[in-house]
This record gives sequence, C-alpha cells and structure tokens, in this order.
Amino acid sequence: VTGVTRFDGDLSNIGTLTTNAAGSTVINTSAIGVTDATFNDSVTLEQNLVITAGNDVTFDVAISGDAGTETLTVSAGNDATFGSTVDDLASLAANVTGVSRFDGNLSNIGTLLTDA
Repeated sequence: VTGVTRFDGDLSNIGTLTTNAAGSTVINTSAIGVTDATFNDSVTLEQNLVITAGNDVTFDVAISGDAGTETLTVSAGNDATFGSTVDDLASLAANVTGVSRFDGNLSNIGTLLTDA
C-alpha cells in the first residue's frame, strides 16, 4: 500500500513497530516507546522526537527534519541503524549499548552525538 503513514500522538509500550517500504512516514509526536522499530520508508520529523527501544531501531531509508529545526534522539538497548541519508536536523543523538551504524550521507545536522 502506498501513501503516507502519520503518527500524531505519542506511542508507548508498542512491541514491534514496522512501516512498509511503499510510501512515506510523517512523525508529529514527541515520543515513541517500542521493543523494536523498523522504518522501511522515508521518514520526515515535524517536531522533536525521542525514540526509546528495548532492542533495535532501524531507518532503512532517508530521515529528515521538516523545517531543519527538529531533533532526533534514539535510545536503544542494542543497535541503531541509519541505512540511508540523514539530513536537516538541529541534532541527532544515538544512545545505544550496541552499534550506531550510519550507512548513508549525513548533512545539515547541527550536532551529532553517539555513545556506542
């Protein structure tokens, strides 16, 4: 199914969150709490976001801020994978106990912090 998946409210105590590869995802919420999250389509942030995961967080395709002023904090019990371009964010923080993996280009990011 193609189209847009929108998250406009906080998500908490979600087991596995997976988006499909067709279409895109728009996130307009400040918090996502999951066991695992996999975003298989492009993601646009419309506000500051904290993702807290018991295991892994994976962005398979590009992630960007809508206005370039948004922040993204990923806290994962295992790994955080950014499989494509990350751009237009005021800050990106990857707080993981495993591996922070950046497979694509990083651009227009005010502050990049990783503690893996």
